[in-house]
Amino acid sequence: MKVLLKNKSFMFIWIAYITSGLGSTFSIFIMGWVAYHLKGSAVTVGNLWFFYFLSSIISQIICGPYIDRVNKKNIMIFSELVRAIVYFFFALSMYQDSLTTNIIYTFAIIVGLVEPLFSPSSNSYIAETIQEKDLQKANSILQTTKQSTRMLGPLLAGLIVSMTEPLYVLIFLIVILGLSSINLLFLPNLNLNKSHKAGWGKEFIEGLMFYKKNPFFLTMGILLFIINFSAGAVQPMLLPYVFDYLKGTSFHYGLINSGTAFGMLIGAFFMTISNESKKLKLIMFSSIIIGGLSLSLLGISFNIFSSFLFITIYGLCASIFNINNTILYQKRVPTNLRGRVFTVRGLLANAGVPLGALVIGHVVGYIKINHVFLLLGLAIVIPCCIALFLPSLNYREDKEMGNSNTM
Repeated sequence: MKVLLKNKSFMFIWIAYITSGLGSTFSIFIMGWVAYHLKGSAVTVGNLWFFYFLSSIISQIICGPYIDRVNKKNIMIFSELVRAIVYFFFALSMYQDSLTTNIIYTFAIIVGLVEPLFSPSSNSYIAETIQEKDLQKANSILQTTKQSTRMLGPLLAGLIVSMTEPLYVLIFLIVILGLSSINLLFLPNLNLNKSHKAGWGKEFIEGLMFYKKNPFFLTMGILLFIINFSAGAVQPMLLPYVFDYLKGTSFHYGLINSGTAFGMLIGAFFMTISNESKKLKLIMFSSIIIGGLSLSLLGISFNIFSSFLFITIYGLCASIFNINNTILYQKRVPTNLRGRVFTVRGLLANAGVPLGALVIGHVVGYIKINHVFLLLGLAIVIPCCIALFLPSLNYREDKEMGNSNTM
């Protein structure tokens, strides 16, 4: 820890993680809040998150292979600065009372395109500036910071809105993202890797071929799509759930919104102190089934605190599932294919997020909001229970997992 604290590059990145993380969570809160109160419709919120998630996925898929070919410091500054500019015009439109749903959708698309550039750039920068023996500690600190900001951000934003006006949240966003951009200017530039690399299309096709040869990972990818379809619908539905069903306030929305991050923080801590298990499949499916059941319980909850408990359990289970799923990929996928395979996995898994936000946003007009959470939970539990008996998901868990060709 002392070594990391003396590393100026790490300290600048750490500060940027705090400001960028708060900026992300504040933006998620305020865009949803403003969109909902502008039209009073869950459909509007669903459309908002559809545009945001879709543009984020497009950005990750297209830009991912090229991150290492561009100055990572400049990418991080660009991501923070563009978001600050977007929220400046957001605040200006709100101040002039000229804000419309189409303007909010446009802002969401721009933020969705630039926000995903920060995390892979910072992770890559850290890998090049921190000694290998200190990487685990550095990444643990950064991930803990990330989950902490996700937990505290909605709470702070909800508190500010309940005490003042949403305009002050936007002003806070502009300030912290602007300061983050200035902070990143002090990072030293790294040498670019100018070696020849394959084009995006070729790398993507090679990633697809891996899934064709390994039905286990193909089935897992399809399952992740189904899970993320429900997960993608959770975020936009929380706002009408708190205001319409629980009759809560802006602070209560912030509290419920932070529950997933709080659970993921607990899950990450649990995984840090626990020993690695060879029964990854059992742990993964058990955790996500419990998480789905917790999501369904939101549909029968009648108060803020029980809802917070259920969504915290959901976040905890999601964290355990995600960490073990990543371990599975890291152990079973050859090193020379990981980047391409992870790109395809991102497409298979994340494609369900905007679709879930869009579909559920329209469905909620026909059924009660609490029933939506009952259905979302079952949409996770049922496929996972079926998948437990699929032959393509049976493999020797006690066998050495370093050989990707052995199922």
